[in-house]
Amino acid sequence: MILTVLKKTTTALKRRFSPERTLYVVIAGTYKGDWLVRVKPGPTESVYMVLPDKEARVISNKDFEWGLANKVIEVVDVLPKPVYNVCLANFGQTKTNAQRSNTASRRQQHSPQDSLDSQQYRETTS
Repeated sequence: MILTVLKKTTTALKRRFSPERTLYVVIAGTYKGDWLVRVKPGPTESVYMVLPDKEARVISNKDFEWGLANKVIEVVDVLPKPVYNVCLANFGQTKTNAQRSNTASRRQQHSPQDSLDSQQYRETTS
């Protein structure tokens, strides 16, 4: 009986301090008030999604650990798997939309550089 309770407590503590699915809050500095969810871990830096704005922010792992140690960033909670999966899906959708908007701006018509292409020249020659 005691072993079962001890195992459940240990499992809960491991899950609690796991960086995966953890929700953080920035409590000081320029980004004070931002809620962060790690969506793409990396060896030197990780990508976090800022909630509720759904912006991507790249933070070096060294800076993030420093923020945790100096109480600039605090652990708030561990997100349930369905909620974390929605965050990942939203991050992917936001990234896809950003790529599409960059492609669309590339296809825009620009003003002509040559005076022969201008509207005024076409009107005078017609």
